[in-house]
Amino acid sequence: MRLQSPSTITAASREFQTRAGGRSSPSRENGGFDMRRVDERQHGRMYDRIRYAVVILLLLFILVFPVSAGAEVRETTDLKSLEKEVTAGTLVCFDLDNTLIRAEQMLGSDQWWDDVVYELAASGLSGREATIKAYRIWLPLQTAGRFIPVQPDGPAVVRGLQERGVKVLGLTARPSMIASLTYKQLASIGIDLRRGEPRSEPLNLTLKNTARYENGILFVGEQNSKGEALKGFLAATGMKPAKIVFADDKKKHVDELERVFGSGPIPYIGFRYGGADEWVKRYDRGIVEIQKKYLGRILPDDVAARLK
Repeated sequence: MRLQSPSTITAASREFQTRAGGRSSPSRENGGFDMRRVDERQHGRMYDRIRYAVVILLLLFILVFPVSAGAEVRETTDLKSLEKEVTAGTLVCFDLDNTLIRAEQMLGSDQWWDDVVYELAASGLSGREATIKAYRIWLPLQTAGRFIPVQPDGPAVVRGLQERGVKVLGLTARPSMIASLTYKQLASIGIDLRRGEPRSEPLNLTLKNTARYENGILFVGEQNSKGEALKGFLAATGMKPAKIVFADDKKKHVDELERVFGSGPIPYIGFRYGGADEWVKRYDRGIVEIQKKYLGRILPDDVAARLK
C-alpha cells in the first residue's frame, strides 16, 4: 500500500469539507447537539424549580405567621375620637364603667370597687375570694345609687354610630349575673346596646371563667381577659370585622386587646379614655364612710363632704 503524504491528506480533507457544504462533524454552532441551548434549557428548568419553591415557602410563612395589619393605642378624653376611625365593617367596642356610665356618688363607683377589692385582698383573701365578697357589698349599692353618663354627649355618640349601621359592642368586666341591672342603668342614661348589636342570640364562652354575651354586651367578668374574651367571641360567631376600635378607662384592658389583635390580620385602634380621670382623682374614703351611714339614701359627694 502506498502511503499518502500529510499534505495530500490535508488537501483531501479540505475537498471533503467543501463538497459537504463546509460541514464536518456536528458542531455546537451548526445543528446537531447545540450544547449552549441544552445548557440554557437546563438552567431555565432549575430556575423555575427555585421560583416555585420560593413561592411555596412564602405561602407557608404567611399561613403560619399571618402578616400583622397593625395596632395603635392612643389617649383621648372625648368619645367622638372613635367616630373618626370608623370605616366600613368596623366593630366598635365600649367599656361601660367610667367610660359610658358612672356612679353619681363615690360609694359604689368603679374606683370604690377597686379600693374595696384591694383592701379585701390585703386582708389575706385570694383575688377570687376578694372579688366575690366585694360583689356582695357592691350589688345593693347599684340598686340604691344614681348613675350618669361619663361624657354628657356619650349616649349620643353611641346612638350616632348605631344609626350609621356600625356594629357596637359593650365589653365590660362586669359579670353576667348583673346583666338585667346593667341594662336598666344604661337605659337610664339613654343607651340601648341591643341596637346595632353584632349578634342577637346569647352566647356563653368558656375561658378562665365563663363569659357571656347577651343583648349587645359581652360580660367578661373580673377574672378573664377582655382581649381573650373578644377573640373567643369573634371565633364563636364567625365575625370578621374589617377593624376593631375600642375605648376603656383602664389602659390594661386597651393593652390586652393590642396584645391579642396586634399581631393578627385585623387592624386595631385602642383608646385609653380619660373622661372620668378628674373625678377618679377626687376619690375620698372619708366621703364614702359618710355615704355608708345613709345607705338607704346615698348622699351626693358634696353633701357627704359637708358632714365629714
